[in-house]
Amino acid sequence: MHRFLSSALILVAGCAPALHVQPAPGDPHATVKVRMVYHSPPETLLAERVMIDDGRLDEGSFGGGSGTNVRAVRVAPGVHRWRVRSVFSHNETRMVQEQYTERYQCGTQRMGNRDQPRYCNRTKYRTVQKTERILDARCDIDQTHVVDHGTVYVAQYDFYEHDHCQLSWFRQVTNADGSFQLVPAI
Repeated sequence: MHRFLSSALILVAGCAPALHVQPAPGDPHATVKVRMVYHSPPETLLAERVMIDDGRLDEGSFGGGSGTNVRAVRVAPGVHRWRVRSVFSHNETRMVQEQYTERYQCGTQRMGNRDQPRYCNRTKYRTVQKTERILDARCDIDQTHVVDHGTVYVAQYDFYEHDHCQLSWFRQVTNADGSFQLVPAI
């Protein structure tokens, strides 16, 4: 069973980038449906991040694992930089020896006309439990794409394996009968 981590776990310098600011529904915009497809993911923790220019899509937006997840977002018309990342990892816990310095009283010393306690240091060792994050698979996409006002797009991110993923763009075109088809958007 997959366990999921929020995209908040992938942090840069200790803090997450600001959220993408969507245009108001009445302002000019395109709708982009971001579809995350995992074809053969490892059976480990998943952390995702989708960035539009310098803003990230909101943190709980995407799950992950085998299957498809879709999230729609409004985007202002124009050229935008899209960065998508998936990281699969697991934690390993092991016992390791750790060195530390212990300070202890080791007699007295004369300071002026008074005796003061004297302190010494000694190196000691202890066994501690350390948990380390192990990378199982990761894939990053960074590309630019132009979106037009009033158009619905599907940005499909396909994850296949470590360092093998792609981001494909489609326009959603409505047919006369109300159904729609996806046409490659270049």
